[in-house]
Amino acid sequence: MERDNQAQIEAKFECLAYDTEANDISAFEELQTEVLERFIEMGRVKPPGKIKRVDVRGRINIGKARANKHYALTHIDDGTLLLSLIPDRELWLWKNKEALASVRQGLEESARGETVDLGDFTQYADDDIDD
Repeated sequence: MERDNQAQIEAKFECLAYDTEANDISAFEELQTEVLERFIEMGRVKPPGKIKRVDVRGRINIGKARANKHYALTHIDDGTLLLSLIPDRELWLWKNKEALASVRQGLEESARGETVDLGDFTQYADDDIDD
């Protein structure tokens, strides 16, 4: 059940990227609230609690456990800032602007249904790959 909820939320977030590009902020705000409520219900996040103050240099302390990690910062029109952890395995993509633009273009094309079925690639699978 929890995996189903998580999959639904992730699917909505994928769609959300396209909604916000179309300036549909109301859809973003509704989804943001729904996602937060579901994650709280599932025990994946804690309800908002601590108030943090930005120092004179524009910094905010989010804790030692999060030190030396990379985050994507999203600015929302209402002043909300959203920090999203970038997994180490994906960091190369965020640093490579050309590759990131290509992935974003592919996601946009897929969302518009502009895909081409290239068939089954299982014949090329090598299940006995040695690392």
